[in-house]
Amino acid sequence: MILFSKIISSLQGNPEAYLSYIALSPSVALVSAISCIRGYFQGKCNMIPTALSQVIEQAVKLTFGLCLCYFINGSPAVKGGLACLAVTLSELVATFYLLICYKSGKSHTQNTLILSFKRLIATLLPIVITSLTLPISRVFDSFTIVNLLKTFTSDASSLYGIYTGSVESVAGVPIAICYGVATASLPKISKAKAEGNFKEVKALIKKAISLTLFLSTLAGLVLFFFSYQVTDLLFKSFPQDKKIITAKLLSLSFFTVVGLSLVQTLNACLIAYGKPLTPCAFLSIGVAIKILLQLVLLKNPEINVFGALYSDIVCYFVAVFLDLLYIIYTIYRTRGKIKV
Repeated sequence: MILFSKIISSLQGNPEAYLSYIALSPSVALVSAISCIRGYFQGKCNMIPTALSQVIEQAVKLTFGLCLCYFINGSPAVKGGLACLAVTLSELVATFYLLICYKSGKSHTQNTLILSFKRLIATLLPIVITSLTLPISRVFDSFTIVNLLKTFTSDASSLYGIYTGSVESVAGVPIAICYGVATASLPKISKAKAEGNFKEVKALIKKAISLTLFLSTLAGLVLFFFSYQVTDLLFKSFPQDKKIITAKLLSLSFFTVVGLSLVQTLNACLIAYGKPLTPCAFLSIGVAIKILLQLVLLKNPEINVFGALYSDIVCYFVAVFLDLLYIIYTIYRTRGKIKV
């Protein structure tokens, strides 16, 4: 990220964004460490370290981000770099917190079952691919959205920033809350599956889907009906024309909140059930359709940046539809105990 920051940012149509890449690069290693430690605690059905570390992340990111951008003068590119530096600082603090939690525990990995390397790779590879599918599509977005919008508007970077920096950030809050349902469901469903308790597996999957649907719909409806109020509250400095675009995008992000929240939970349920390749395949189909739609919709000046939102919505609901079909026909239509 550091070595190729200028090349990547130039290809994305934002040459000055290289400072943000440099500031974010240390967080890659930190997030990797955080994921491992969180996974250790989640595997023990202890969600407290994960929850507290996420709160710490957000608090540090917000505090340092606002302070750095307020007290240090510079261009928008410099301010963006400072905001990204705050992200790296937040990951650093969260890493130290989780390491303290891990060291203070009574039992560690040497007391748990050690899997063979071959089995470990066979288990992790599909999960890693599934986890990478959406981030890779986001990388594709960063190259296509700005460059396609530039064909008919000089405001492409600003519109891309509104969608990814403003709208997706706000919509990401309820999605992150619903992610807790997915995280909590995985070890419980996996345990019930290992014990051959089929009734419990079905009950847990149903509970996870119902809770995710309830929370995401509730949060999505708030965005749908109060998008203009949320925009005025959070983005006061936006010009009026940008506020209108932001509010409209936020209103339609109701479908994004519900769709992506369900994708997270359904993926977790299928992975816990021992079918990690299935969500990977279904999500890949959704992403492929999304890319095709983007290439068509973003070329239309009347649709504009909304083409990115529409393609995301279609992607999530294709994945949800396929996941639900698979769960219904392979889990809920099965009778008797699970073959372990």
